[in-house]
Amino acid sequence: MNFSFPVFCILIAQSFSVFAQAPKLQSESIWAKSIKIDGNINEWQNPLKGYDKKTKIAYSIANDGQHIYLAIKTSNSNKARAGGITFGINTKEVSFPYNPARELFKYSSNPANKGKKFLNKPEDFKQIELSGFKTINKSVISIYNEYGIRAAIIEDEQKNYTYELAVPLKLFDLNPDQAASFGYIIKLRGIVVPENNSKLVHKEGRSRKMEQELEEQMTDFKRPTQFAGKYKLALKQ
Repeated sequence: MNFSFPVFCILIAQSFSVFAQAPKLQSESIWAKSIKIDGNINEWQNPLKGYDKKTKIAYSIANDGQHIYLAIKTSNSNKARAGGITFGINTKEVSFPYNPARELFKYSSNPANKGKKFLNKPEDFKQIELSGFKTINKSVISIYNEYGIRAAIIEDEQKNYTYELAVPLKLFDLNPDQAASFGYIIKLRGIVVPENNSKLVHKEGRSRKMEQELEEQMTDFKRPTQFAGKYKLALKQ
């Protein structure tokens, strides 16, 4: 197949663009030692092991004989605050922080949503959302729960969110005595907005460039962004 020089340059540029967006995935297994779930990631090795440019999430995964752990640092705090960060293995997902008003824009006419407000401060987030766990008959649980799921989030001096999660291995059907590999996803869910409410309202004094940037931010805010990888359970040495 023959390409003209301009077409060849376009293809090369597209290839570099795709490569630049590809996440740097964690490649190693980590045995966790004395991790306290408080949102402070100082006990994790710095820098964190993986980074995804699209979601602006740096992360590390670790495990011990009872739990799988996730540490995250993200500058995309607005989107994390509004829709939560989802960690999923197979068909089971844990989302935190859980914002009760995430779907407020879509269902604002529903009386059940009356009085709901977006939570804005890390200390306000007291609930975790679950999906796919057949042994748990609740979709939303407290951060103080009987299932052994723990989550915490704080904001650092640079307004980044740092986040920690611990989930019992058995809830994900993982055997701590086997160095099994499995796929995972990490996702920023964003908010749920109906199409007729998703247009940016023009305001005098805003430049075309500013409005284009705001439109791109709104598009990202209402659209889930995620990446996927594989992790192999670490065995205690």
